Amino acid sequence: MNHSSLFLSLSFSLSLSLSLSFLTFSAPTAHSPTSTRSQQVNTCRLKTVVQWVWYCRNSHSPSASGTLQTQEMDIFAERLLERSAAGDIHEVAHLLQTGVTADVQNEHGWTALMFAAKNGHSQIIDMLLEKGCKSELQTEGGQTAADIAKLWDQSRIAALLGANSANSRISRKTAILSEISNPQIKGENIQNVFLQRTTDKRKDVLWLDIMFKDDFTKFILFSDMQVFVSIKNGTKKNEKSHHQLVTASYKDIDFYLAIKPLTVFLGVQLVNQKDDRHPKERAWFAVDASAMDKEKLQSILPRGHFISPFPAFLHLNTLEKCIFSAACSLMAWHRQHHFCPSCGSNTAPEDAGSKRTCKNVQCTSRSGLFNTNYPRVDPSVIMLVLNSSQTHCLLARKKNFPSDMWFCLSGYLEPGETIEETCQREVAEQVHLEVTSTNYHSSLPWPYPTALLIGCIVQAVTQDLKVNKEELKDAQWFSWSDMGLMSSIQHPANYKLPPDQTLSYRLIEWWMHSHQSTTDNKNHIC
Repeated sequence: MNHSSLFLSLSFSLSLSLSLSFLTFSAPTAHSPTSTRSQQVNTCRLKTVVQWVWYCRNSHSPSASGTLQTQEMDIFAERLLERSAAGDIHEVAHLLQTGVTADVQNEHGWTALMFAAKNGHSQIIDMLLEKGCKSELQTEGGQTAADIAKLWDQSRIAALLGANSANSRISRKTAILSEISNPQIKGENIQNVFLQRTTDKRKDVLWLDIMFKDDFTKFILFSDMQVFVSIKNGTKKNEKSHHQLVTASYKDIDFYLAIKPLTVFLGVQLVNQKDDRHPKERAWFAVDASAMDKEKLQSILPRGHFISPFPAFLHLNTLEKCIFSAACSLMAWHRQHHFCPSCGSNTAPEDAGSKRTCKNVQCTSRSGLFNTNYPRVDPSVIMLVLNSSQTHCLLARKKNFPSDMWFCLSGYLEPGETIEETCQREVAEQVHLEVTSTNYHSSLPWPYPTALLIGCIVQAVTQDLKVNKEELKDAQWFSWSDMGLMSSIQHPANYKLPPDQTLSYRLIEWWMHSHQSTTDNKNHIC
C-alpha cells in the first residue's frame, strides 16, 4: 500500500470514529435543558467531519499527494466566509476551533469579519476579533470591515471596528451615510434594525390575534396612501429636522380596528429591554385608516398628520425605512387589486395580507402558479458607468428631477432579461455607449410603489456620448475632482450629487471612497 492509500484509509477511519463519537458521547439526554443547543453544535461538527471525509475520499489520488492541507483549508475557509455572512454562530465557532484562519480572504479580498459586519452579526464579529482576525484588512476596492459596516448602515458595528483598528480609513462622505443610524428608543435597545418577516406565522390565526392585541405591538397608519408622521426637530447644531413615524397601539385605535379595515402583518422586531434577559417580539402591522374619523385620531395622537410618502421616506431613520418600505408597497398593491386580473371578480386578502385570492372558485388564478395573487416587485437597475481607465464616471440629469442634480443611469428590467443585459441595453439606449462588464454592488427597496433597485458598477468601452433627449436632459463624464466639488457643494456650475439616502449616491460614494483609498495607499508607500 502506498503512502496516499494508507493516509486515505487512516483519514477515513479516524473521521468515521470521530463522527460516531459525536453522535454517541456528545448527545444530551432528551430531558436536558441544553439539548437543543447541543444538538445544533453536534450537527455542525458532524457536518464538518462528513465534508472532510468526502474530500478525503474524492480529492486525494496518488497524483495529488501532499495537497491535502491546502485543499482542505480552501474548502473550510470558504465555509467560514459563508456561515459568517449567514450569522451561523455555532458553525463559525467550530470552524475556528478546527484551525481555519480567521482572517482568510476570498478572491475579492473579503474576510469573514467583513461579511459579518455587512450583515450586522455582532456576536460573530466579537468571536473573529478574539481569534485574531485583522480589522484593518482591505478588499480589492480598498475597503475595511469598518468601511463596509458604514456603507451598510451598521453604525454600531462600524464604531466597534473603527475603535478596534486605528488604520480604518473612512472618508468624510462615507461617514455621512452612517448618520442614517439605528433609532434610539428610551429604555430599549434595537437588536436588529431589519424586520423578521416570520412567514410561518401568517396562517397562524391564534398567534396573530394575540400579537394584534399585545400592548407592545405597533400599527403604522395610511390614509389614501398618505402616511401618518410627525416632524422631529434636530437636537444638534445645524442638524436638520426629519420625519418620524407616529405609530398607534391596539388600545389607541381599537374602536376602528373593530370594523375590520385592511390590516397587513409586516413582521416581527426583536427588542432588548433593560430588565429582560431575552429579546421581546414586537409585531408591526399596517392599517388602512382612510375611513377613520380624523378628528378623533388627532385627539388620540395629536403629534401626527398624514403626508405624501415622498419625500417623507427619505427622512426616516433606518428601522422606520425598513418598516415603511414593506408597508407602503403592500398597501399600494392591495389598493390596486380589489378585482382579479384574470376574471374581474372581487378578491380578498389572505395570510395576514401577504396575498389576495379571487372569490370566484372557478377562476384560473386559484390553480397553478399565478403572480396575480401575490404582491409585485419591479426590479430596476441603477448603473454607475465608469470609463475604461476608471478615472471618470458618467452621470445624467433627468427631465423630471432637479435641474442641478446629477444621477446614475437607471432603467427597469424587461421580461426575459438578465441584469447584465438590462445594463447593456439601457446604457446603449440612453447614451449610446458599449458596455463590457457589469458588477453587482448592492440593492435598495424603493417603495414608489414597489421597486427594487439593483446597484451595478458598469464599465464602458467607448466614451463618445450621444444623449437620448427623449429620456435624459443631459449626460456628462465627471472626474474625481468634480465629485469632490459636488459633494462639498462647491462646484462652479452649482452641480449637486443626489440625496445620500439614494442608491445613486451609494454607488458614487463607493467610487469616491475607492479612489481615496488608492490615494492613501500611494501616499503611505511614498
